[in-house]
Amino acid sequence: MTGFGRAEQSRGGWLCRVEVRSVNFRFLDPRLRLPPALAHLEEDLKAVVKKRLERGKVEITMHITPDLPATPDHGAGQPQANPFARLAQLARQAEQAGIPLRVSLREMMEFQEIAPGGGEDNQEALGALAEDTLGLALDQLTTMRRVEGQALKADLSARLALMRGLMEQIVPLARELPALYAQRLKDNLARLNPGLTVDPERVALEMALFADKCDVTEEITRFMAHLDHMEQLMEEQGSVGRKMDFLSQELNREINTLTTKGGHQDISRLGVELKSELEKLREQAQNIE
Repeated sequence: MTGFGRAEQSRGGWLCRVEVRSVNFRFLDPRLRLPPALAHLEEDLKAVVKKRLERGKVEITMHITPDLPATPDHGAGQPQANPFARLAQLARQAEQAGIPLRVSLREMMEFQEIAPGGGEDNQEALGALAEDTLGLALDQLTTMRRVEGQALKADLSARLALMRGLMEQIVPLARELPALYAQRLKDNLARLNPGLTVDPERVALEMALFADKCDVTEEITRFMAHLDHMEQLMEEQGSVGRKMDFLSQELNREINTLTTKGGHQDISRLGVELKSELEKLREQAQNIE
């Protein structure tokens, strides 16, 4: 399913921004673009995604920068709550003096590590900030995907109703198959040998054998049961996409068996229409969470 989420948070002198995009895919494929300073968190962040999502190609872009508020000059001997504020002050002074000051993100992190609250505690704080911000972005993504899911539900419900109607047209045709076969047998015998006396018992035996061979009652019953199960899944909470994908395979198997055993022109035509609608349903089911 498709979706988009964006979030940002500021904590401990750092500003974290996250964007998450997802497109349809049968499996879950998270791909992260992280700044070098957060590369060691890739597996942890993927674990966060896997707890929230089950399908889709998910692209995550994360940026983390120092949160540099425009604080006034505290003067000599006055401590600054944010160590980066002092760095920003130095950058402004260097700019005024005509001296370019370029500092990388890694150097900024090292700068904070020598400030109060730095070191390993700072790394843990950055990891927590990254995970929390990612969680907020995933909340937005999930909300957007839920809206799409409601639209998919309406489409799938319409297709299930159409498939049920097509199967209901097959039911009376299947019941008529033995009688149609008996009449066809009599007509063929009369055409081949007009003077031949047909044994009614032999015709009845042939009809019984054919009726057993072309009986599709079980296939129709299972097909309708699978449709009922599909409709129940659409009312459930949680992940149902894989179950619907499996049921669509079972529906396809029942259609194939039914049209093969039926051997009737109208049943074959309706079977083609059923498979056409089922293929559309299956494509949608493969993208559902």
